[in-house]
Amino acid sequence: MNELNVVPAPARAGMTALKAATTAASDCDSNDISVLLAANRLQITADVDMAGLEKLEQMLAKYKEILKLL
Repeated sequence: MNELNVVPAPARAGMTALKAATTAASDCDSNDISVLLAANRLQITADVDMAGLEKLEQMLAKYKEILKLL
């Protein structure tokens, strides 16, 4: 193989930003869940009500499965 293709460098390895926001039951209710996956660790910030907490629990179960695969 004598060909060389030059491409831009990839984004920082191991850093994937994931952002999720739950849907509000009404206009005055809002939940904000932010998740950053860096290598094999999660950084989670959440401002949630009871419904948002239930959604966060479901999300954590899914992220647990993802971390097991890494």
